[in-house]
Amino acid sequence: MFGEKFKKAREYLGFSRNAIAKKANVAHSTVGRIELNKVDNPNWNYIQYLVEQGINPYYLLGKSKDITGYKVDVKTEDYEALQEELAEVKMTNQKLEEKQGWMEQVFKLLKIDIDGAGNIYKKDE
Repeated sequence: MFGEKFKKAREYLGFSRNAIAKKANVAHSTVGRIELNKVDNPNWNYIQYLVEQGINPYYLLGKSKDITGYKVDVKTEDYEALQEELAEVKMTNQKLEEKQGWMEQVFKLLKIDIDGAGNIYKKDE
């Protein structure tokens, strides 16, 4: 569980609960609650500081047994393909935003109300 991993990482780094709370800018009691698995969705600040100190984020997520260091191997062609896909997604998003703006203007000109429960009806003038 995350709390146990968090505690082991904190101890590995030699930090007390007070020290990690101060570094992560959270309350001492919050660190205790995290370590006891009483926090469902820990804030990124808790993880970020540990990762900045060299803790393997995959260890914290239970995906690695190695408490320190991590390596991500991505082949050049895979990286380039991901970059191209990201560029396509960005372009598609931009086109959709432009289309949404255009459609909203058309509805406004036609005095059609598009708000509420998905019903489209002509506004009274």
